[in-house]
Amino acid sequence: MQTTSADSLKAALIESSRTPGAKRFYAARNLIDTDDLNREEVEAIIDTARICKRLIIKHRAPSDLLLDKVVVTLFYENSTRTRTSFDLSARQLGARVVNLDISSSSVSKGETIGDTANTLVAMGIDALIQRHSQSGAAEKLLEVCPPYVSVINAGDGWNAHPTQALLDLLTMLEVCENMEGKKVAIVGDIKHSRVARSNIRLLVPLGADVHLCAPPSLMPEGIEEMGVTTHVELAPAIEKADFIMALRMQTERQQ
Repeated sequence: MQTTSADSLKAALIESSRTPGAKRFYAARNLIDTDDLNREEVEAIIDTARICKRLIIKHRAPSDLLLDKVVVTLFYENSTRTRTSFDLSARQLGARVVNLDISSSSVSKGETIGDTANTLVAMGIDALIQRHSQSGAAEKLLEVCPPYVSVINAGDGWNAHPTQALLDLLTMLEVCENMEGKKVAIVGDIKHSRVARSNIRLLVPLGADVHLCAPPSLMPEGIEEMGVTTHVELAPAIEKADFIMALRMQTERQQ
């Protein structure tokens, strides 16, 4: 019975990759930030993620959706959770994964992002997942990679962390049907948080009422233009909130 259920989920996974939103996302090939995605693309990603979660966590049944694909993780910043999550996810979908150790690579000799990307592309890879301390590093990688290589931004400086925002959305949608009218409070170091920015760019177009709370030194100037409400005091920010997201102090990005 478990096998049959797993098989039906694998069939659903293949079917989800054929929806209009999924086809548009696959055609774009890259994920740099959440504001690159329209509603149909977001829904396709969330639906696919739900199926993968049931398939892999409940049934322990890997998929071959990425069979014969070569995925490289390129992390210029230290990471445990994000890098391991990408590694496990790619392997469970059938891909071969190469984790490049930046500390022992030619980057230590002065090799640029473009140099590293060109070397890896010449070896026949299908996707590059990059984390970098510099905002805009994902766009730089996109400029040098050919169109048949997918670029996924695993975090670039203060700017963006789209996969974390999508994961946050998936978690919230396990509680409610949609985000329309839901109050989401993001509290903490907003100024230096790429997660906050990607969440705002994702949640506001989906109809969420996003409130930010931080002392003035940790609140970006002009962020209200992104369609959010800002607070200095905690109580009004979290009052009647459906979800509260707490951000740590981003000490490594406060230089």
